[in-house]
Amino acid sequence: MSPEEEQQMIVQTAERLATRFPTVPMDHVLVIVYEVHVRFDGSPLRDFVPLLVERAAKEQLNRLVSASPPPGPDHDTIRPAAISPTTRRQSPQTLHTP
Repeated sequence: MSPEEEQQMIVQTAERLATRFPTVPMDHVLVIVYEVHVRFDGSPLRDFVPLLVERAAKEQLNRLVSASPPPGPDHDTIRPAAISPTTRRQSPQTLHTP
């Protein structure tokens, strides 16, 4: 498998997982997939890397989803722990300072 083919398979993996875990933001799915993928840098046998990445990333996403409280009416997605659920978009009035 060429590096380009492997990269394409990793992108497809992220897309599949984003579909499987719709409450997790796509950017968070991508971070998990790429962090797992980096762990396999230097592995001599590359043919199974996309499969191994998908399995490990799916396990992490399952843990994330099961550890997170169900989304409430104000929150339809699960946010990474670093983002406070109380953080809201500021209104235009608070963004504009006279």
